[in-house]
Amino acid sequence: MAGVASHSMGRDSESGLITGERLLDDVDRMIADAVRFGRPLSVAVAGLSAEGGPPDAADILRVAGLIQSGVRTCDLAGRLDDGMFLLALSGTPARAAVTPLTRLQQEVAELAPATSGGLRVAVGVAALSGLMSMEELVVRAIGLSDQAQQRGPGMMCLDPEPAR
Repeated sequence: MAGVASHSMGRDSESGLITGERLLDDVDRMIADAVRFGRPLSVAVAGLSAEGGPPDAADILRVAGLIQSGVRTCDLAGRLDDGMFLLALSGTPARAAVTPLTRLQQEVAELAPATSGGLRVAVGVAALSGLMSMEELVVRAIGLSDQAQQRGPGMMCLDPEPAR
């Protein structure tokens, strides 16, 4: 899948986050479980940006640490690419994902004095709908993250959960 970092061990050596095929396989398993047990699942893609250019490696690692410390044991956090993170939130409809993701955005904004420039996170959240494939769900979340980034620093776009 284009844009996904490829790491042979399945874990980023710097941030400790899951990457590459292992990340995508784990998301695929979470989708299967959500469908099997009728539970909601949201996938969020958080794109990091800095004032005056791309975030530097130290900024990326700081944000990776915030993400790792903020996920529940039933959730999945991974790194898609430099400055792009994926979170799969088990049992969480898209609207309920807003609270922890807004908290992440606030924590990143508070890092500003310790970073190379004002950091912001644009987030796209896609809710599992029917029998979506892993690729469909991740690509939808990436597209929503791109839309949020275009709207401005620190924005969030949701793909609302379908009515039942």
